Amino acid sequence: MFKNTTLVKYSKYPKIHKEVKVGVCSVCGYFGDYIFQEIIDKSLADTWQLSEKQRKDFDNRESSKCSNCGASLRVRNLASAILKVENSSVLSIKELVKNKTFVDKRIAEINNCGAIHDYICNLPNLYYSEYNPKFSRKVKHEDLQGLTYKNNYFDYIITSDTLEHIPNTEKALQEIYRTLKTGGYHIFTTPMLPSRKKTKQRARVAKGKINYIEPKSYHGQKTDDYLVFYEFGKDLLGLIERQGFSVMLYYCNMRFDEH
Repeated sequence: MFKNTTLVKYSKYPKIHKEVKVGVCSVCGYFGDYIFQEIIDKSLADTWQLSEKQRKDFDNRESSKCSNCGASLRVRNLASAILKVENSSVLSIKELVKNKTFVDKRIAEINNCGAIHDYICNLPNLYYSEYNPKFSRKVKHEDLQGLTYKNNYFDYIITSDTLEHIPNTEKALQEIYRTLKTGGYHIFTTPMLPSRKKTKQRARVAKGKINYIEPKSYHGQKTDDYLVFYEFGKDLLGLIERQGFSVMLYYCNMRFDEH
């Protein structure tokens, strides 16, 4: 991701910031610093049984934030994938939203995609929703396991670290496939450990009740919205393909043969 970048020491933040990389942000187009921080706490690293390198990789993914718009590496990777799919000559989402071809696309943003949302929120054909729109009654509620949209409706469905929090991943993927136009794209991020062949299921829902297979694990706030149902392994790619998708893995912070 950090092609043609320069690594420097950033002494201004000696306690929580370890290093800075420099580049062009694919969200806002700003050329400047991406600041690395330690994000993954020890309890989550232990729950996921992460090696020190894997923990740093996830720290990098969730930090390395653009000093202008605050987009993390994860969000910038999502933006870069959108730019690649659009085959656009522009370098940022900020510029892409000025392109009439993109503006005319029908897009579902299901759960806020961070700094990207700030640039696409005024697009005329954006359908923005949250699973639990607790902050505003104006925000539409959508459950990926049962979308309310028509068949063959969207050019793009965009999600950011959402699939791991859904009880039935297969059903969610089927709904995404149903509502996408032929030739449409689901562009998304999700945490995955490609060195693990099989996904670990941490919880399931039966008769409306959550049953825990493993101790509770959360990303962010400790609410059911952030409860982790799955720790995805390499087999996620096969699951996606079985729903009818052609899978293109654009960015992966970890090696597939890493142990």
